Order: sequence, then C-alpha cells, then structure tokens
Amino acid sequence: MNVTLAVIVRQQWIINALFWLATRAPRTWPLRVRWALAKIYHVGGLHVGMAVSGTAWYLVFVVSLMYDRLHHRGHVSVPNEVISARFG
Repeated sequence: MNVTLAVIVRQQWIINALFWLATRAPRTWPLRVRWALAKIYHVGGLHVGMAVSGTAWYLVFVVSLMYDRLHHRGHVSVPNEVISARFG
C-alpha cells in the first residue's frame, strides 16, 4: 500500500489535483488555514516517506519468510521465498 501511494502521489494528474485543491482557499479564510494549505509544496517528503516505509515493510516480510523457512515454522514454499527475495 505504501509503495502504491508513493508512486501515485508523484503522478502528474494527482499533483495537479492537489495543487488545484490547495489554491482554492478564499482570501477570507484565516491566514493559518491558508498557510497550512500552502504546505502542499512538501509533497516530495510524503513521497519519500511512503517509499521508505513500504521498502522497510517489504524487507521485514522477506526476512520473516526466510526465518520461518529456516526454523520450519509454518509452510513457506521455496518458489514464494525465491520470488519475494529476488524481485523485492
């Protein structure tokens, strides 16, 4: 999910939609609200954060698969482990 959102948030249509929504605030709204909406320029940090957390979760998954396989806990098939470790 995190990796999917990391990719989606960098799509041009999504970025355009986010900027369009953030710039629709009328000038009559409080400055604090408009200031918070102006933080849309930090969308790159959101992208990186989701990518790093998605990668960390996948690494934990692959390591737990290997651990379970080595200690004969549960049923972990060899193709599942190889594909997860190879393409991850």
